[in-house]
Amino acid sequence: MLKQRIITAAWLAPLVLVGLFGLEGGAFALFTALIVLLGTWEWTNLAGITQTVQRAQSVAVVAVLMLIMWLMGLPPQYGRFGWQLRAGY
Repeated sequence: MLKQRIITAAWLAPLVLVGLFGLEGGAFALFTALIVLLGTWEWTNLAGITQTVQRAQSVAVVAVLMLIMWLMGLPPQYGRFGWQLRAGY
């Protein structure tokens, strides 16, 4: 098991470094979005969501929210708009 993780890390580390330091603009945003969506998939498993359909729906919701923020031009901090979303205004 440890051997497989080391091999995976050896393949992914260069890809992540190229993505972080080699991409600009929209390509970097897409790269970051893919990482966030992979993290969402893993988080659903940690949250106890075991059915594949429910996990995929959670990832789709996050993807749609990120797309909406991208199209609206919201900054990562969400600004004042994010507080209004959390407060329910």
